[in-house]
Formats: sequence, structure tokens, C-alpha cells
Amino acid sequence: MMDIDMEFQWTGFDGFTTSQIYDLLVERQKAFVVEYRNANLDADGLDKIADHLILWRRLGANLTLLSYLRVLPPGLKYNEPTIGRVFTPKNLRNRGYASLLINEAINRIAKKYPGDGIRMSAQLELEKFYHQFEFKTVGEPYLEEGMPHIEMFREYV
Repeated sequence: MMDIDMEFQWTGFDGFTTSQIYDLLVERQKAFVVEYRNANLDADGLDKIADHLILWRRLGANLTLLSYLRVLPPGLKYNEPTIGRVFTPKNLRNRGYASLLINEAINRIAKKYPGDGIRMSAQLELEKFYHQFEFKTVGEPYLEEGMPHIEMFREYV
């Protein structure tokens, strides 16, 4: 169950305020560049065409990012819509925020792309986490941006 002070934002790139995009990119870089020691560019040119789903905590006019992901449209990376760049800031992990976010993403993607499944390239260490959302493992592990990943797919029922 979500706290009263939490809210989702589903937006295209142009829907962010300057402050929101700055805060988001700082947190993404902390996760994908610093924490995972990834020398690849996080701002990969896909953010401008992706949908973004963010779980925020609101305290008055201030927003704190709790969890984030982006959705690429079908045909860009895979034939289906693709979830990627999923993260929760390190100091906020293991509180259920990513689970809330993934469930919300599945519902929103189903409405936007009815009948399509969802595909993702998940970090191998998170494979079991995504199984709880009915994602199935497809293929063998591979390296993506220097880290072991696994392709996963979720069908709509």
C-alpha cells in the first residue's frame, strides 16, 4: 500500500521540470555510473523518446525520488515495449518502492500498448525479483554495459 505522500509521475521527457530532470539524472548516474562502475554514458539518447515512470515522495512543494524506470516504445530495442534503467536510490532500497513501480509500469504499459508483452534486459542478480511480476527468463546471460544481464519477457493474459 502506498503512503499518502507518495505519487507516480508518468511522463515524456518534456514533462519534467528542469529541477526534476537534474535530480533524476544525478540519481541515475549515482546508480549506473558510480555504484556499478559503468564507464558507458548513462544519457544514451533514448530518454527523449522514452516514457518515464517515477515514484516520488512529496513533502510540501519538495519531491524526493523513491524509484524510477523508463519505457522504450515497441520497435526501438525489442519488438515489444521495453522497461529499462530501473533503480531505487541506494539509501532507499528494500522498502518496496521498486515493486510498487514495476506493478504501476505493467498497468500503464498494458493500457498504452494493449496486447503487447513487455521485454527487458535485466541485471542477472535481479532475475528472481522480476519473476514475481511474471517475467520469464529468455535465453542465456550476456554482458551489457560491462554487467551480466538476462533477457526477460512478460506476456499479457
